[in-house]
Amino acid sequence: PNLGENYYRVKQVFSDGSFEYSELHRVIFDIDLTEVSLYPNPTSGNAYLSLKPFAGKKATVQVYNTLGQSLIELDVDELTDAPLLLNLSTLNNGVYSIAVKVDNERLFTKNIVVSRL
Repeated sequence: PNLGENYYRVKQVFSDGSFEYSELHRVIFDIDLTEVSLYPNPTSGNAYLSLKPFAGKKATVQVYNTLGQSLIELDVDELTDAPLLLNLSTLNNGVYSIAVKVDNERLFTKNIVVSRL
């Protein structure tokens, strides 16, 4: 999606080959993928971490619980423009901290909520 207003519709294809389109819907997408961001938050399983400003650099991403225990560690040899997929489906419901180091320097920590209702 593009930043700002986006329009979409769904094409439903039936087993006989015929199809229908849904009504056109407007969605406002306010996540700027050129910035560092973590989304969706809260999540029920997967989250994406956009680190586009650091493309080409090495990074380590760690997920910590509220006790400070490291639960997931992801080493990336070279970041790209594409967001990193974080599989958080093994975590229980709760609040977690995601710490990011780029070129062995701690840059920031973001919190994420995992919730499966």
